[in-house]
Amino acid sequence: MSRKRGSVLVVTMGFVVAFTLLGMAALHFAIVQNEATERQKASMEAFWLADGALEKARAEFPKLVDKDQPPVHLLNEQAEPIAFKYFDMHSRRKVEPDGYQRQFRYQVLSYGSVNGEKRYILAELDKFNIPDFPFVTTQEPINSPVPPKILDRMEIFVEEACDENLYVDNIPQGGFKGVTCVYAENAQHILIPETNPDQIANVLFIDVSEVNKLDNGTFVPTITFDGPIEGVVQIRGNVRLNKANLNNVNLQVEGALFVSGRVEFVDNNPAAQEPELVFNAKLVDQALFLIPSYSYFDSYNLDAKIIKWEEVADLGEQI
Repeated sequence: MSRKRGSVLVVTMGFVVAFTLLGMAALHFAIVQNEATERQKASMEAFWLADGALEKARAEFPKLVDKDQPPVHLLNEQAEPIAFKYFDMHSRRKVEPDGYQRQFRYQVLSYGSVNGEKRYILAELDKFNIPDFPFVTTQEPINSPVPPKILDRMEIFVEEACDENLYVDNIPQGGFKGVTCVYAENAQHILIPETNPDQIANVLFIDVSEVNKLDNGTFVPTITFDGPIEGVVQIRGNVRLNKANLNNVNLQVEGALFVSGRVEFVDNNPAAQEPELVFNAKLVDQALFLIPSYSYFDSYNLDAKIIKWEEVADLGEQI
């Protein structure tokens, strides 16, 4: 009888130990889950602080935010700084690979910290959402993910400068300098002479939209260049571009080529190669500064646009 009671006691103790262990495991799991939830919550708060820091830098634009400023702490109900909740950021001009600092393009590095959890954001601000692509067109083939409305704004922006050096159908020799505009009315072929060698960069605006309307909209003029172009070329309408210029050298545009329409590259000689289109931020800036309204923007209080945004793992010593 005593053996039976002893075995019952052992079994009972075994159940007690088992349930105790299960309870402890459940409690540990709950604690771990709670800690993970708290970390996740802190991480989300840190993210929104980092994003808020970006907006603060955006509000300061075009003033640069000093890297050496102290972090900004959130305040409690007594208006006292909360030690474990803060954000920091700084902005700087974007530097291109050749060392050129973009005129209106700023990089913003920001982070938020809550209970030791940090989130980092790297973004770019600009007054003008000018795409960083050598060739952009609103119609097929679309070579860059740029909304057509950006090209429309750019087109209007460039056209505003067409007060001087304004020509019809063709540009005479020596006429391509600074800001030059040509409106095609009857031209089947448009010749663009070499640019003024003293000009650092140029703005060339070509409007072929009226010619496109001839013959029920099937008429597309061809443009041939007499040399390479440095700066900005803006074309309105559908156009054909000769792959080679008059010197049998492939078409070269160093800066940017924007077309509000369709572009077809055609061969004007058997040795024609693919056009050489290279985005050059420095030349684009220099060209656009030839447009009076563009240079005035330096003093205008325009809202900065977020051109690029990405969350990064860690900014390290950059912030």
